[in-house]
Amino acid sequence: MSGTNAKKSEAPESFSKACNSGSMDGCVHLRILYAQGNGVTPDFDKANGLFKTACEKGHSAGCSNLGPMHIQGKGVVANSAKAREYLAKACDGNDADGCFNVGLLYLQGMGGPVDYEKAPVFLAKACDAGDASGCTSLGVLQMEAEKASSDNGQKP
Repeated sequence: MSGTNAKKSEAPESFSKACNSGSMDGCVHLRILYAQGNGVTPDFDKANGLFKTACEKGHSAGCSNLGPMHIQGKGVVANSAKAREYLAKACDGNDADGCFNVGLLYLQGMGGPVDYEKAPVFLAKACDAGDASGCTSLGVLQMEAEKASSDNGQKP
């Protein structure tokens, strides 16, 4: 945006106005600033509140970003089961990152038991949405499943 009078230091105020006017994109961008301390004092509590508001109003990026915050315990008590819920909700909203991340949680057994039935479903959704990591992880899982079934008839 060179050649404009826009200033990065004014971004938090603009995003705040957008958020207060009901723009979930504005809320998500404002949350990112608070999480990163970009132009504002870092505030994970405020960031999570903004993401939760966006998620509850059906903005999949809000849900997708709440997941990692719950895994890492940033501004909330670490809770992988809650992260799974938020990431699955993001995936339901066609958020590729949410699909990929919840697929990994099912593969790793974070937030609940390992689930080799659900993991590939979420990874396939991520892949179909253009997430290269989702495609790669799905391919690896498929190769491991093929090898395991040819070796002894068991899943990976």
